[in-house]
Amino acid sequence: MRYRYDFRSGFRLCGDPQVVGECLEEIRQKNGGWLQAEAVVREAAKKNHPLHRYFEWDDGKAAHQYRLRQADYLIRAVVVRPEEGEHKFEPVRAFVCLERESDSKAYSHVCAAMRDETTRQQILEKAYRELQWWRRKYAALVEFADLFAVIDRFALSEAGH
Repeated sequence: MRYRYDFRSGFRLCGDPQVVGECLEEIRQKNGGWLQAEAVVREAAKKNHPLHRYFEWDDGKAAHQYRLRQADYLIRAVVVRPEEGEHKFEPVRAFVCLERESDSKAYSHVCAAMRDETTRQQILEKAYRELQWWRRKYAALVEFADLFAVIDRFALSEAGH
C-alpha cells in the first residue's frame, strides 16, 4: 500500500515530505517493524542517504544544539505554586513559552505572563490550539466521543464571543 506523506503544520522543514516518510518507513521495516531514533541516525549518517541533510554532523554544533534542548527541558521541568494561603493549589509550570515578535520563542514566569492581557491571550490561544491538536490526534477513538462533544460545544461558545 502506498501512502501520501506531508510535514505537520508548524514544522519548518525543507525538502520533500514524501521522500522523508518513505525513508522512515523503509528504516522501520528494516528494523523489525519498529522505528527508533537510533536507527534513523545510523542510516542518515551515510552521506548519500536522503535523510543525511536533516541532521547536524558537525559534533561541536550538534553538542551546542543538544545543550539548548537540555536547557529547554530544564526550564519546562520547574513547577510553582503559592507558598502560603488558604487555598491549596496544584503546581503548574513556572515558565511558559511565548512567541516573540522576532519569531523566536522565550519563556516568561507564568504569573507575570497571566497578569499581562496580551501574553495571557497568547497562552489561552496556544492552549486551545494544543487541545485541537490532541482532538485531531485521537479523533478515531470512540471512547473519547463524549469529551469531543464537550470540546466542540466549547469551540462554538467561544466563536460566539
